[in-house]
Amino acid sequence: MKFGIKEVVKKILCLKLVRFFLTLFHKLGATYVSVGDTNYSLIRLGWETVDIVDADYICDFRSEPLPFTDNSIDIINSSHVIEHLPLQSALHFYNECYRVLKPGGIFRISTPDASLLVQHYLAEDVTFFMEADGSYIFSRIKQGDLPAEALLLHNRLMGWLASYSGRVDSAGGPLVSKHELDEKIKTLSIEELCEWAVSKLEEDRSYAHVNVYTKERLIGELTSVGFKRIQVSSYRESLSSVIRRDKIDKPKHRSYSVYLDVVKD
Repeated sequence: MKFGIKEVVKKILCLKLVRFFLTLFHKLGATYVSVGDTNYSLIRLGWETVDIVDADYICDFRSEPLPFTDNSIDIINSSHVIEHLPLQSALHFYNECYRVLKPGGIFRISTPDASLLVQHYLAEDVTFFMEADGSYIFSRIKQGDLPAEALLLHNRLMGWLASYSGRVDSAGGPLVSKHELDEKIKTLSIEELCEWAVSKLEEDRSYAHVNVYTKERLIGELTSVGFKRIQVSSYRESLSSVIRRDKIDKPKHRSYSVYLDVVKD
């Protein structure tokens, strides 16, 4: 179904109106914040968004301070954001989350699980990768943006560990031979494998995934900035009743994500 300009404008205005009344109804303070969501990707009562465009708070959180005072936020949600941040930007973001959270506040993180991705590759689980993003990659191949070999299983794993931006580039990741990838899996740790995959990205391109985590590495980095209570969670399960009630976790991420509830003491 195709929409004309008038229909698209009506939909955008409707979304803006819904968000306006939700925010007006909940003026007790911006205590629930989703970083990396826009006003079109998250509409929940009491939640406000932070992103570089189309958000309640416009902020380049890769390098700028979050636009909140110390100890002022109850919950921060970050869904499939940190894999797009270089290491130093990610550490800056974690420090900012620690600063603005209230004591007892929760930092909810979901991100692709590198260990799980490798596990499904070694099991030759074609269905897993097709359900994760196979139809999207196939559509880019049909459009001529990607070569057919981008759909091969070993290149799908590469495309999760390191990738180009689908918005302003070709999407997909570096193309390698199956033999080369299999040898790297045999000889490298999963963290080293992720670094190697990123090193294969071409320069002067627009990147997407540049920092895919194992659960252990993510917990280590969060601990390094001061978080002490970190609980491994799962899809739509959480220490926070608000996270559970508002169904913040996105269904499309369910099969390949690690979920953490990170509590500020």
